[in-house]
Amino acid sequence: MSTYMTLLPRRQPGTKADNVVVNTLEMRPADRTDQDIEIITSKLKKLNVLQLLPENVIEEIGRHATTKSFAANRPVVIPDVTVTHLYIILTGSVAVMVIDLNDPSKFVSLCTLTTGCSFGETCIFGKQSYKDIMITTCEDTDVMCVEGELMKKLFMSHGSELDKSLLASNPSADYGPAVSAAIRTLWQMISFHFGDHLRDHRVGTMVYPACSSGRELVDWLLSYQRSPLWTRQQITMIGQVLLNEGFLKQVLGEPVFQDTSSTHYQYLLLAPTSPQPIFPPPLFSPSVRHTFQFTEEHLSPLDPDLPSPISGESLPSLLDQCINTILQHSSDVLATNASLRKSSFHRTKGDLDVIVEDIKYMKGFMYLPESAQEKLAKYVYVQNYPHAASYICRQGDDVKCWYTILKGSVNVLRDEEVVCTLHLYDNFGKDMIENDLKWPVTFQLRHNFGIVLCVDKKDLLELNSELKANTITEDGWEVVMEKKASPDQKRRANSMETRDTMDSATLSRRTLHRIKSRVTLRGRLCSVKKASPNKIVDRLVQSDMDQGDVTTIFAEDFFLTYLSFMTTEELCSKLLDKYIASGGLLGGGGEEGVDGTKYLSVPGSENVTISNGHGSIDASFRKRNIAKHVAVWIQAGSSLLLIDPAFKQFLTQLQNRLAKDELLSEQEILRQAIATAMQANSTWLETASRLDAVHPDTPSKDPYQYLGVDPPASASVPNKHSPLGGSPKISPILRRNLQSSPVGESPTLKRRDKERRFVQNMKIALRGRSEDSIPLSLGFSMFPPFSPNDKDEVVVHLNRKEAVSLSLQMEDTARVILNKACQHFKLDPSRHDLCELDSAGVKVVMKLQTASVHTKMSVNGRLFVFSASAPIKMPELVLPEQIVGPNKPFPINEQSMDIAAHLTLYDWNLFMNIPQMEFIYQAFELYKVGKVTTNLDIMTRRFNEIHGWVITELCLTQDIQKRTRLLQKFIKIAGHCLNFKNLNSFLAIVLALDNITVTRMHKVWKEVHAGLKEQLEYFKTFTNTSSNFKQLRDFQRMQEPPVIPYLPMMLKDGFFIHQHNETFVKSSVNFEKMHMMANMVRGISFLKTGTLSRDIYQVVSRNQALQGYIRSLKVIDNQKLQMDMSYLIEPKFHSSS
Repeated sequence: MSTYMTLLPRRQPGTKADNVVVNTLEMRPADRTDQDIEIITSKLKKLNVLQLLPENVIEEIGRHATTKSFAANRPVVIPDVTVTHLYIILTGSVAVMVIDLNDPSKFVSLCTLTTGCSFGETCIFGKQSYKDIMITTCEDTDVMCVEGELMKKLFMSHGSELDKSLLASNPSADYGPAVSAAIRTLWQMISFHFGDHLRDHRVGTMVYPACSSGRELVDWLLSYQRSPLWTRQQITMIGQVLLNEGFLKQVLGEPVFQDTSSTHYQYLLLAPTSPQPIFPPPLFSPSVRHTFQFTEEHLSPLDPDLPSPISGESLPSLLDQCINTILQHSSDVLATNASLRKSSFHRTKGDLDVIVEDIKYMKGFMYLPESAQEKLAKYVYVQNYPHAASYICRQGDDVKCWYTILKGSVNVLRDEEVVCTLHLYDNFGKDMIENDLKWPVTFQLRHNFGIVLCVDKKDLLELNSELKANTITEDGWEVVMEKKASPDQKRRANSMETRDTMDSATLSRRTLHRIKSRVTLRGRLCSVKKASPNKIVDRLVQSDMDQGDVTTIFAEDFFLTYLSFMTTEELCSKLLDKYIASGGLLGGGGEEGVDGTKYLSVPGSENVTISNGHGSIDASFRKRNIAKHVAVWIQAGSSLLLIDPAFKQFLTQLQNRLAKDELLSEQEILRQAIATAMQANSTWLETASRLDAVHPDTPSKDPYQYLGVDPPASASVPNKHSPLGGSPKISPILRRNLQSSPVGESPTLKRRDKERRFVQNMKIALRGRSEDSIPLSLGFSMFPPFSPNDKDEVVVHLNRKEAVSLSLQMEDTARVILNKACQHFKLDPSRHDLCELDSAGVKVVMKLQTASVHTKMSVNGRLFVFSASAPIKMPELVLPEQIVGPNKPFPINEQSMDIAAHLTLYDWNLFMNIPQMEFIYQAFELYKVGKVTTNLDIMTRRFNEIHGWVITELCLTQDIQKRTRLLQKFIKIAGHCLNFKNLNSFLAIVLALDNITVTRMHKVWKEVHAGLKEQLEYFKTFTNTSSNFKQLRDFQRMQEPPVIPYLPMMLKDGFFIHQHNETFVKSSVNFEKMHMMANMVRGISFLKTGTLSRDIYQVVSRNQALQGYIRSLKVIDNQKLQMDMSYLIEPKFHSSS
């Protein structure tokens, strides 16, 4: 037995909807109202384990279910103890283990279950206890509990109905409802019109009826093509879809559809002895040839929900519609399937890129190092299981593969008893392979047409061995050797990676995963795994980026993420000491470094050569290198770094020393870096300067004035006779970096020039002004980004009548606010808490170290000072303004595209205001120690605001005709937001329309146009969390920037990268984690490049009234109140069932 178990982190806080469901389940079942049951049922319908059950059964479960909360590392199920409940995970995760009964400290970790998975099924069908199974929580977890006796009664009263649901073919998560319907319609047409092409096919002594070659099917489909023309490759992908969905079967069982005359496929047909379509069984016929005759008896039954394909006249148009739908909505899925089904020898570089992009967000692969993901892309393959109850692997067998579920679900059996159920992207087998164990359980498919992703044991072990063999530890570094590199190769590698990350014209989302943090060791390029902070700083100082000794990516990764393992003061001290030390170490006299060490400082010291133990380093080179790396640091940190007092002091000292050492070229490099960083705010700064109202804390636009030093003569009047040749000597790589916009901070200068000319007559809001004070007559609404030292008015309440308004800086923590408020109210801060009271009257205690707490509240939340012993729920203290709806009517007569354009421009301004360092602060949870994420908080709050706006407007519209019109308009607005690539507003609207308060309005939905309902169903595929937002990620990856992303998804990625990877490993920094985090930020930053459509600006500038409405939305975000309004306009719906 092995004691190996993957430890999972604390979970990310659940969404507000999840919290509402958990709170409702905490009520006694007898106290639940119809509203409560509807809220619970709406959540249960979306869980993987229940989504195929009839609605009346789910409602019955929701009526009687309860909830339990478990702290991390607590047992839920223990061996030989009766299991009385079926458990379904609502939030958190649990680990399933097989325990050695002779030594409980030894166990085997089978799998990890997450949201939507179930365990404890043995209470329904089995012995009601497990002999040696233990299930424990990996983190704080909420589970729903359903009594086993209740489940038994449901199975007895709804037996046939449940059996039909549980054994039904589970729709592929890769395809949405529209695509699934198109696939089924396409198959009906093939059944009715392609039957004459089917015949027997002999393989050895076996004859397979109802076959045709792959080429015959492709030719037949192409014969009906209309404009636009399809390619053979596209139609081959359609054949692959039919093979994946179980409508075709290759006679030899191969999983790949091939457009050849020699590869034959059987077709799913009706048989006289079977009520369901089957594949005709093969016949043993060594000599006699059987001729298959297709008749009407073989026709597949018609689906009443699909158009009839009997008419030959409608065939071309129906085929055209179905195939175009499949290709349009599933092109990325089809490309991935095609790449995965190729053998590893036939996969091209493009195929590997597609596979990496697909697997990198699956649970088992997501937190692997990127180098491992790239190598695994060569080995992974898919395996089909056409029939339910098929065994993937059996208890006691050797472990041959690491499996990931791509379609369907799997029961985990121990001694024929169901332990738990696995679903989409759950994986199993990796731990067994690494510990050389046999299967302690059986994995059995629950549904027809299951698909799993496999990595063979041999390939996985070879990969681990290769990584281990190429990993070396030397002088405080742990790196993975890649290849022998010449100086030219090192320079090209550095140039390529710099171009990929810095130049928006050549960067693509598909190349981000290939960017590596490299250094040169033993003459070979190496990917960095771990290193101590001091060694990293030493390497940066001693290495030349121009020669590829370290790549710009490595330096950028370090400067983006250093705050997770050292402070700015510490880094400034180290770099300044390194600069001073370049003059040579003294025994007495000379100059004193930051740490008190004395160094030689004499004129001409830039030419001193010192030894570092590995050779000699020119002191001038070291000084120049420090300046170059500080320029990269400025580029990464941008405006947030420039206002840091410690960095400003360091930069002033560095510039003075560069001037003293006459390193004019390096002074110019820093000057350009500072000027470029300030470009992030240049748009509103230019207008602000014309208004003569620049904020006093705003950095000066002159870098030398900002530093408080005199500019060198060469900065204004170049010396043509100097060794610099009349212009400062700047590395070509740095020159390209500095001429482009900062990484992730702002668009390119070319785009900024266009926008500046366009908005030259538009007034832009200044800090300290409210949005209502911005004149609408100029046709533009843009709020400047907040800085940590900006001031804002924060209102803190004691009760409904007493409150105080405090003038605070954004960087002030909850402790500062609490102390000032208690001083005003004459209270003891040690006995009181600063809390948010949301519109439902629920108290949330603010942590004292958190900064800018007033931007982290819910849409209608308010700050209160409460006694530490105050109850959690205090609805009587909710202020009237917290539950007041809109003060302006919805602009129903405005064009949907106009509303979407206003939403997009507003969201774009908020997105552009977010410095990339705020994503780092959020991911590393540095906001808990005083780092400010104000601009990110505002963008997140805007999403919640739009979500509440949609629900509020629909619930307040009493007339059913007006409500129907409004509902259809929101669907159209969502479609336009998607066209504008505004995923923030798009997802907010779609999720609101999928909220229980809206979905329960059955009378309204009956009136909605069928085409719009179908469009909304397609939109909902973007919200599928079970596939980790695969459809949304695929769409976002294929779009050219600018794109406004769905920020909760991006923040979730950063959260889990942080939680699943240790920052320190034996006092060394886990640099693979730093690179993954930096690459996530690069992906977000890439979305900011490019230019919004000019049509958006024109629409916004000509409609002042709509602009004012969009930027001042008033919503009701109390879900209980929303449900009350929904019930008021439409009482409970009783289904016919």
